[in-house]
Amino acid sequence: MDQRTSDRRADVTTEFERDVVKLLLETMRAVAKQERTDVGTEGLLYALVSGEWAAGSAIAPGMKASGTLGGSIAARGTSVWISGDAGDGEVGSPDDEREIDAFWREVRHEEAKRLRWKNRKEEEPQNIGLPPMTPALRTCLRKALEAAREEGTVSVRVRHVARALVELPDTRAREAMVVEKLDVSAASTALHALRGSDEVPEPGPVVLMRKAGTFGKSGNPLTRKFISWVSGGGAGFGSAVVSAVRSEAHRSAVRRGAPETEPVDALLGILALDRSLTVAERALPEELAGANQGAELLRRHGARQGAVARVLLPSTGVAQEVPPEVEGSADFERRLLHVTQFTASAQGSPTVGTTHLLAALLDETGTDPESAAEVARVLAESGVDVDGLRAEPELRVPGGAAQGA
Repeated sequence: MDQRTSDRRADVTTEFERDVVKLLLETMRAVAKQERTDVGTEGLLYALVSGEWAAGSAIAPGMKASGTLGGSIAARGTSVWISGDAGDGEVGSPDDEREIDAFWREVRHEEAKRLRWKNRKEEEPQNIGLPPMTPALRTCLRKALEAAREEGTVSVRVRHVARALVELPDTRAREAMVVEKLDVSAASTALHALRGSDEVPEPGPVVLMRKAGTFGKSGNPLTRKFISWVSGGGAGFGSAVVSAVRSEAHRSAVRRGAPETEPVDALLGILALDRSLTVAERALPEELAGANQGAELLRRHGARQGAVARVLLPSTGVAQEVPPEVEGSADFERRLLHVTQFTASAQGSPTVGTTHLLAALLDETGTDPESAAEVARVLAESGVDVDGLRAEPELRVPGGAAQGA
């Protein structure tokens, strides 16, 4: 890991990585198939031991043990368990509570999207029902966040969640393990031994850039050319970086529970992409570095991903109704991307990047006066010197409001 990656890591938020999202999606589908009324610790344990998870094998080694435990859980309805899956009754830090809510919105959004697609041809589409999580499952997620932080990592992985699950007393998962005579202490020790075995996480936007050839030629050349054309090169942007920020912005809207992507999501997307590159242990090649100083300029004037997310993420819990469909492209984006590209061209930049995107977001020319004011408000409330940021020469939009002033 180079010094730049090490310095950036100090500014990023602790989040659940993609493997945990996948695990919870498997849990939700198992819960639906087994007709349970909530998403509890027993459902999570079932998904772990029934899927191809190293953590599941650590809990119930061998096909016989995992099959027996999984079958035992599947055969017991929600009303059978003695435990109410009540959790420990404690509340985590505000940041951890917001992250759990944001993560749960992301999981519910993906499952709702899958069910909508599944039911798309039905004359009378079935109602999409998404059961709530139990307090014990929420406690498990909180303890996984705490465990990752104690390790000194910003990435919560499946093994963190699994260990928190096994070590949490008075849950349906613990009850299932007792019924099948599984050694909880041995499972905890085996899960602890998995530390250091994780593959480096590769968030979706980093996958997009890799497949577009951002980090060098790899994979199928036809796939690389197609993705490069769709995500940047063919649109005159010269790289897939701005498309990766748009992907992060869409995720930001989902995690906020917003019905559509807004300019403030693109702002957070610049910092979120920097986090994704950091956890993936990637850095943009030198030829793209100059056009992609957005995150560095934000940090120079006091911006931190966690502080910006703190302003944007609601602290009111997760709404129980079906999540809204967040469109892939919002109305404001066409003008924002035009001004971004115009700024890059006027500056003689060979590629369009986060520097130019940030310039367009800060200037009302890039969107509209209300959106620019909202971007400035979010930055100011998160401790950023907005005037100092706007004064950076690279962030001047030709003919924009700041230059006119």
